[in-house]
Amino acid sequence: MNYDQPDFFTPYGGDETAFVMQSHSTNVAEADEAEEMHSKHTQRWLVQTHLESGRTLTALEALDKYGINRLAARINELRNAGVAVQSRMVTVASGKRVAEYYMEVRR
Repeated sequence: MNYDQPDFFTPYGGDETAFVMQSHSTNVAEADEAEEMHSKHTQRWLVQTHLESGRTLTALEALDKYGINRLAARINELRNAGVAVQSRMVTVASGKRVAEYYMEVRR
């Protein structure tokens, strides 16, 4: 098959494998994007639910408990959505200071 000149009657110069692979990669990319959005949504829900229960959360705790790598990004998204998430700096056992997130819970 000559790939220098395209065949105008079939996609990808008549190479059906290339067409299937391109279609598959587009669907995979779309699926990855949908999964990422779902993942962000799920992560926001997990963080909000955790904080609404009256508990605090640090980045390391979020990673350990929920597999959330970018807690600050999820907190920012929640704040942009109007959720009143507070933060304070705390010293952890290692002596490092980290952000601890919480919500004022009315009971």
